[in-house]
Amino acid sequence: MATLLNDSDIIDRIFSHIDNKTTDLGEMVWREPVTNYLSEDRFKAEIELLKSTSVPFCPSAALPENGSYIARKAAGTPLIVVRGEDGLVRAFINTCRHRGMQVAKDSGYARAFVYPYHAWTYGLDGHLKPIPEKDGFPDSDPKEHGLVEVSASEKGGIVYVNQKGSIDSEALENILDFFSPEQKFFKQVGFLGDANWELIAETSMEGYLIKSLHKKAFSPMGSSI
Repeated sequence: MATLLNDSDIIDRIFSHIDNKTTDLGEMVWREPVTNYLSEDRFKAEIELLKSTSVPFCPSAALPENGSYIARKAAGTPLIVVRGEDGLVRAFINTCRHRGMQVAKDSGYARAFVYPYHAWTYGLDGHLKPIPEKDGFPDSDPKEHGLVEVSASEKGGIVYVNQKGSIDSEALENILDFFSPEQKFFKQVGFLGDANWELIAETSMEGYLIKSLHKKAFSPMGSSI
C-alpha cells in the first residue's frame, strides 16, 4: 500500500521535479472507455453517490448574516441553504409541501420563505407557519409539513451538504480550513457547458495543459506538478 507523504516531503518532491524538469509517472497507461462518459446508468449512479456524500455547496462567507440564503441545484436537486436566526446553517429541499413550487431562487436575504402561489410561509428553520384558510386543510398539521431538511454543516469556511444521510463529522475534521472568518464573499460567476461533468473535472485536475495554455502565467512553475 502506498504511503502518503508529509507536507515537507511533498514540497521537496515538487521542487525536485521543477529543478530536473521531471514529473511523477504511473506504472501503466490508463485508457478511459468512452462509454463511461455516455452511459445514462453510470450518470445516475454518480448522481446518487454525490447525493449521499458530504459535498461543498457554498462558502460560508456567502451567508454573512442571519437570513442570508442561496437557492440552487445540487446533484440535480433544488436546495436552499440559509443561515437561521440562531446563526446556524441549514439546508432544505426547495419545494413547497403544497404544490411543489420552489419557495426561493438565486440568493439574498429573507425573514421567511413564501410560496407565491398560495402564500404558504416557512420560517428560516423550515417550519411551516399557520396555513392561510386553514379550514380548507382540516387534516394538515403544520408541524408535519415543513420544508424537507437535508444535512448541512460548516467547516473551514465551507458549507457542506448531504442529501441522503448525515454529515460525516469525522471526515470533515480531516478537511482543510480553506477560508478564515475574516474573508468576505466578493462575487460569483456561473455558466452552463454542454459537456460531461467528469470531463471538466478531470481537465481541471491534470497539469499537462499548463505549459501550453498558461505559458505566460503559471508555467513553468506548474508544468511539472
